[in-house]
Amino acid sequence: MLELLAEVSRRRIRFDALSPRWLEDVREILHSRFAEKLTINEIAHLVARHPVHLATQFRRSFKCTIGDYLRELRIETACRRLAGSDDSLTQIAFDCGFADQSHFCRAFKAALGVTASEYRRSFAQLKPRQNPFSETSN
Repeated sequence: MLELLAEVSRRRIRFDALSPRWLEDVREILHSRFAEKLTINEIAHLVARHPVHLATQFRRSFKCTIGDYLRELRIETACRRLAGSDDSLTQIAFDCGFADQSHFCRAFKAALGVTASEYRRSFAQLKPRQNPFSETSN
């Protein structure tokens, strides 16, 4: 489990301090609207840039495509949800912006090397179990 968390943290994308301010605006848009179906044209319009220029500069500064960046945000959010809730995989997939559960499961396994169910089970094993014989107040 710790290896998975280390891998996710190593993949965290760093922002180049010398990049233009509008790229930081793009990053903020992606973080606030990652679950939506954003197109590069929509994002480019929001920051008043040409889509090709946006894509080129984004890749240069973040060392990945906008699609890769969005996928990473979605997977990180899904990891938190899997570890901290009992929501269904379908609900998590939908809430995180994936097209469907199978798309989510493929992307999750490709990113972390384990299935979403395995990831959730590993956290369930870490949670302290309740003692059925413990005293409860009446």
